[in-house]
Amino acid sequence: MSDSYARNTKLRQLRVLVVDDDPQMLEVVGAMLGSFGYHTMLVSKPAEGLGLALHRSFDCVLLDVQMPGGGGAALARAINLGMPELPIVMMSGLTASEVLERIGGVKVTAILGKPFRLRDLHQAITEAVQWATPSNFSQASARKFGALD
Repeated sequence: MSDSYARNTKLRQLRVLVVDDDPQMLEVVGAMLGSFGYHTMLVSKPAEGLGLALHRSFDCVLLDVQMPGGGGAALARAINLGMPELPIVMMSGLTASEVLERIGGVKVTAILGKPFRLRDLHQAITEAVQWATPSNFSQASARKFGALD
């Protein structure tokens, strides 16, 4: 079996947790991720997302920046404390600079601008999973995808 085949098979089997308070966004993102063959868990409450991130096995977490209860930044910060090696992709309709301002020093792997295309979502997640190691996480080095201008 080639390395490329093994890597592509692994990517198709990714386990992705998505946390967004907008049910329509959850549905759309879930369908998009499903089209790649990813195993997804979709939740609308940050507290539930934190429990799942800390007690289940995921390859990546996709979080909305703007949610009640401190938003995605607070959730990402809590995940960083409990699972520092878990790649986090933040998604937002804000500009990249606004996202970075909102998340402060929270360690994220990528920022995905809303609205985003299917390929932007796929690239953000696959690169986050392939690139992410604990030493690589930093706000300044977060990759940016989608409509962040």
